[in-house]
Amino acid sequence: YVLNHEALISATREKSLFDIKLGHAFRESSRAGNIILVIKDFPSFIASANQLGSDVVSILDTYFASPLVHVVATVSNESFHASLESSQAIMRHFEKILVRSIGGGVVAGYLQNEALSIEAETGVVFLYQALHEAVESAERYFFGNDLADKASDLLIEAATNARSLHSKVVRREDIMRIVEAKTGI
Repeated sequence: YVLNHEALISATREKSLFDIKLGHAFRESSRAGNIILVIKDFPSFIASANQLGSDVVSILDTYFASPLVHVVATVSNESFHASLESSQAIMRHFEKILVRSIGGGVVAGYLQNEALSIEAETGVVFLYQALHEAVESAERYFFGNDLADKASDLLIEAATNARSLHSKVVRREDIMRIVEAKTGI
């Protein structure tokens, strides 16, 4: 399961409620024993919790140490070196796994599967040209190691826009408009 920390933080908006909800999620995971929790962009999660005044690392320390809780936390290389690598409190619970960035050809296959999932969830259909443009634009305009995530984010945003406009199809031009809005190019 992916821990949607952005939704958790925005839904709680205060330290005490956030701490309670987070503890509840991890207790449930611990009780089940067969759940792997994924925390995407772990440094962002820590920073957002800190803004609420929550010491999320201390709260989760006992859960991270438990053999009943399984956590995968993702982070970019840059963020890892900047914020996590020197933290003994965090690093003692995790092993570092370096994942190489994938190229556009591999991303296209991944994105086709991602598009099927988004289509099933939203009722919006992606034209092949839109998928191709999402891969090319992510590679060309959004730098970093998460090409697949960036291309996928473009699809999700395009599907959301299409639904709000009562459209059932996402075209290449729709992806290009999103990229233009994000980059100014």
